[in-house]
Amino acid sequence: MKNWMIRSYLEVEEENLEEYLDQVKQNLDKGEFRFVVLMDQVESRLKDLILFMNHNSAFNIYAVELDYYTFDGYHLSIPKLYGAEVKKSVSRTTSGRRKWDEESFFEDLKEKVDESIYFKIERLYENTKNLGEISFGTGVVDGSITLRVKSKNDINVSVYTIWSNGSARLFSGSGIDPLEKRRNLVESYIQDLREENPKLPPYDKKTWKVNLGDVDADQIDDFIQFYRDVVKEINKINLE
Repeated sequence: MKNWMIRSYLEVEEENLEEYLDQVKQNLDKGEFRFVVLMDQVESRLKDLILFMNHNSAFNIYAVELDYYTFDGYHLSIPKLYGAEVKKSVSRTTSGRRKWDEESFFEDLKEKVDESIYFKIERLYENTKNLGEISFGTGVVDGSITLRVKSKNDINVSVYTIWSNGSARLFSGSGIDPLEKRRNLVESYIQDLREENPKLPPYDKKTWKVNLGDVDADQIDDFIQFYRDVVKEINKINLE
């Protein structure tokens, strides 16, 4: 419920939410954020303190003073911003997003996961990337790959997202609503996979997060077939 509210407010898809939250964490850890306070009046001592803090810290504090006026029955509010005029004297790193590609993703993956998981992801990727469109994320710390395909009426559906730290959402279904329709599409396929490997988690009726360490190497071919079957189903349905 909490993630749904965040996604709705930020207007981001499920597979991009973790990257966004990761960026927020990075900014907080580095002190790279802006704190804005609305006030009726900003005293001169507070203005001086804001200037000092902004000049000597990585983060920014802004005070907004609101002047209220009434004219011909209209209520007017005029904001005055304090703190934006300062230039930083402390060094700070840039927090721009990183643009990943196939090469950088797999280089990062090789550094972060053990060999068995690396080869599982590589095999899965190589045998499914032609089923639709692969996009690479913009995470600062971890890269990601997402497979998207088209429904019959040309709606984008996210199939899976895998991160270079080894975490994976092996079925997303973002783009298929309501959730009941998403569940009906994949539940029987996932149940078949779980019967072969009880270590796999159940589908939570929204996404399917799987620890790739629990996926047997000889079961990767079954996952590849799972994606081929699911993509065919998605290609045949109309979505709203």
